[in-house]
Amino acid sequence: MTTSTKSFSQSLKRLEEINRQLENPDSLDLDQSLQLYEEGIKLYQACQTQLDQAQTKFTELSQKLKNQD
Repeated sequence: MTTSTKSFSQSLKRLEEINRQLENPDSLDLDQSLQLYEEGIKLYQACQTQLDQAQTKFTELSQKLKNQD
């Protein structure tokens, strides 16, 4: 599953896994650490995009509700 098709909760769960692995650097070599870091950055960006979209949708719905009053 690619980063763009993962749900927010799946991405967040994977980010937590990556964080745990990177907190224990003795179990990783440099290349593994860099790969995990890169994956984490991509997941963070995907999550941020999803949050931005949700916020935009929330704002639109709130404005629509306000205009109905």
